[in-house]
Amino acid sequence: MVSFNPASHIKRNKEKQRDRFLNSEELKKFFSAMDQEPDSAFKSMIWIALLTGVRRDNIRSMKWEQIDFNTQMWTIPRTKNGRPLTVFLPDQIVSLLKNTPQISEWVFPSKKSASGHIMDHRRTLTRILKRADISNLHLHDLRRTLASWMAINGTSLYIIADVLGHSSTRCTQIYARLNNCIRKQSLCEAVDKMLSFQS
Repeated sequence: MVSFNPASHIKRNKEKQRDRFLNSEELKKFFSAMDQEPDSAFKSMIWIALLTGVRRDNIRSMKWEQIDFNTQMWTIPRTKNGRPLTVFLPDQIVSLLKNTPQISEWVFPSKKSASGHIMDHRRTLTRILKRADISNLHLHDLRRTLASWMAINGTSLYIIADVLGHSSTRCTQIYARLNNCIRKQSLCEAVDKMLSFQS
């Protein structure tokens, strides 16, 4: 048995935090390219990623039973941090979902996948980005795009963190006092701001 850690003296490389998001000019091109996308299921997943800020794994495993169209709320039982998350669905996403056929328990089913739902939609995003002539954009950057536009719109960082489902013990008391209407209003205002660049 080794009594010491042979790697203890090695310094970790500093991780460079990504700050990539779609700016106003890129949003115009992105929306135009989205209009030309023929794959409706994958296209819907990308819309949901952009307009709700929800992580890709939760979007892929979205179930109809988790959606309440009356309150426009989507309840995710478990997120990356192990906690449930209530997501407010903007009108655009509610309309999109209402026009999606309910042929399975999954919102985005797949016969090819062992899970029963779509497992990857990166190819669709790559195709859209190529059509829009946008580079260096990852799927997770769509989540950051919503958060960035919420910040640009003057939304509190605490509300942004709450909408995205970030876990922080430092913010627990603040979260407890947040009003659901404020969360929904902040998200919808950011969505409207982004969509204003749609031609």
